[in-house]
Amino acid sequence: MKAKAYLDDINRFDSSHLDRLSMVRLDRNERVTAWEPEAWEAIRQVITPEVILSYPEFGPVYEKMAAHLDVKPHNLLLTHGSDIALRSIFDVYINAGDEAVMVTPTYAMYPVYAQIVGAKAVEVGFRKDLSLPFSDIRNAITERTRIVCLPNPNQPIERVFNPEEIEEAVHLSEMHDFLLVIDEAYFYFHPHTCVPLAMKHANVIVTRTFSKAFGLAGVRAGLIVADKSRIAEIKKVKPISEINHVAVKLIELLLDNIDWVDHYVEQVNAGREVVLKRAGAMGIQTHGESGNSILLKLNNEEQVRKIVSGAKEQGYLIKGPFEYPADHHVRITLGPPEIMERVMNILERIYQ
Repeated sequence: MKAKAYLDDINRFDSSHLDRLSMVRLDRNERVTAWEPEAWEAIRQVITPEVILSYPEFGPVYEKMAAHLDVKPHNLLLTHGSDIALRSIFDVYINAGDEAVMVTPTYAMYPVYAQIVGAKAVEVGFRKDLSLPFSDIRNAITERTRIVCLPNPNQPIERVFNPEEIEEAVHLSEMHDFLLVIDEAYFYFHPHTCVPLAMKHANVIVTRTFSKAFGLAGVRAGLIVADKSRIAEIKKVKPISEINHVAVKLIELLLDNIDWVDHYVEQVNAGREVVLKRAGAMGIQTHGESGNSILLKLNNEEQVRKIVSGAKEQGYLIKGPFEYPADHHVRITLGPPEIMERVMNILERIYQ
């Protein structure tokens, strides 16, 4: 028996060969540094044998998250990473032959999830100067559009959609009857949310991840915030347990100690200033001020590969090149100033 025909063109990256734990990981926008001793001690106290041995219990975490976002628990659905949040939305709301509009380059799973259900990924590309007018997205919407994905901000080429553009997107979603999925993976670094819009408009869904500011990439946890009726529909495709028990307890702990998250965001912002200053002194253009990473424009793709390779030899993972128009760029995940100083020292030696 053959697999579905529309899976034939999907090629997935094989990560089984990766060996990253011994490196300074500045390539995938994870938390760069370990938690402080106070936090690690608290983690050891909440991850008890019972948490490992038992199926998860969700009542307290939904109550705490609802209070944190000023919504009701019935407006929330935890998921096994924000990638499964997005996958669930595609599974529930889009059919073969439909269209999903998205920018490119962006989060790699948007077009994959469209292809998995037999839909067409309508990709709106950035221009040579790394700009992307909202009119390009508007012009891509047709009568077959069922989902428009707006990562706010987008990565790897940062694009922040301002309130006026978001309002227009909401209006278009109601006019053309499609879902507007606003991916807030980098909230806390970019503390502007569309959650209130999701509470007012049933066609607006917000997704988030706990992998970035919360620093929980390894436990795989994400979140959907939407109208009660949307959550009820999406729950029809959820697994028995939304996330694992360890993830539940860690999210509860961080919500109880949100100042730990705020402190890390402050460190990232301070690290960004280091990179901006050092890059400016070298005459390197930068792009990005709202997430936890930054693009540096180099002279050519060969130089990008040389710097990525040279940094890896020194124990630092950075990412690049990307597809056009970011093919001459490296991306550095931001962290505390002392780490940013070290990686910029490496970049400066190779760049010169």
